[in-house]
Amino acid sequence: MKHPTTLLPIVTILAPIASLITTTAAVTCGSGDDIACLNNGTCKDGDKFYNELGFPTFAFLEQSKRGMHCSCPNEPAFPGHKGITGVHCEITYEMCPESSISSIDTKVCFNGGECVAEQFRSDEFHCMCPQDPRGTVWAGLNCSVEASDFCQEDTFYDITGGQWFCTQGGKCQNGEE
Repeated sequence: MKHPTTLLPIVTILAPIASLITTTAAVTCGSGDDIACLNNGTCKDGDKFYNELGFPTFAFLEQSKRGMHCSCPNEPAFPGHKGITGVHCEITYEMCPESSISSIDTKVCFNGGECVAEQFRSDEFHCMCPQDPRGTVWAGLNCSVEASDFCQEDTFYDITGGQWFCTQGGKCQNGEE
């Protein structure tokens, strides 16, 4: 007859392995470690495929965090529509109305950018990016490039009254050198 104590060493060896397996398993929605979804978004497993939601492909849009993404309540996108997208439903956008000649990269304005009709072609649109230096300032065709430095000299304002700034790690060179 075997004694039950002979199994103790095997259980002692297997217990750390079992805990290792559970801590390295893939995290999924509903597992208690969901990603944060803003603006009434819902956690979903897998990548977010923006092209299936009506968006062109943009490199700055993340597809997932730890194998999850948030489904935003106002997706999919369609022309003339404003909403929120992103892995966490944190990026505002406005999809411009259809244009007969506009390239696909200029049809969506992100981060508070607004679709504005061109002065001499009302069926062509561009993005007007927010330029408030007290908040985050965005630039680029789709308002997807964040300002990294603001020029200090008050005389450097553009014709619309916005302050000059640099993007992508650039630094202002104030004054003449």
